[in-house]
Amino acid sequence: MRDCDIRPARRAPRLHLVRLQRAVPAATGIVLLAIGLASSLASCSPGNSTRLPELSSIPRKLLSAEEQKKVVDELQRRRDTHREEAIKEIKSARAADPSG
Repeated sequence: MRDCDIRPARRAPRLHLVRLQRAVPAATGIVLLAIGLASSLASCSPGNSTRLPELSSIPRKLLSAEEQKKVVDELQRRRDTHREEAIKEIKSARAADPSG
């Protein structure tokens, strides 16, 4: 009765399991490398960068000491004028406010 012989099922060789165990860390390393590369490339995209000033608008020559002093004096004069106008506006707003 050869047809009725019951043979135990063949076991899968362990070699495939060992190959799989070695392949998983290698694949994980490749995936992590790809993720790192993608994130570093994404950080260099033009959408994430800060706009730099236009170089054409920067004056070519530097101001002399006298010109610098004139510009600084003008800026200080504007600051003082602005401060005085702000104080006047605050005082007039307080005077116009009946509850103040």
